[in-house]
Amino acid sequence: MVQRVRARFTDGAIVPLEPLDVAEGQEFLITVQDSEHDEAEAEDAGLARAIAEGLSTKPVSKQRVLESLQGWDGA
Repeated sequence: MVQRVRARFTDGAIVPLEPLDVAEGQEFLITVQDSEHDEAEAEDAGLARAIAEGLSTKPVSKQRVLESLQGWDGA
């Protein structure tokens, strides 16, 4: 499961700004990204999804599109 949650770094801890759907003690991977890039990233993901779905005869999952965008430098 993938969740996108805004958070703030406070007193040495990452504090979510909204409730998380995780069990107490559950471990998970965190990727840190400046919030100022969120809008551009969302537009890029939407465009990539539209392109991927347009070139395929079967649906493309959101996770697959996001994985394909990881490491893309926008050039």
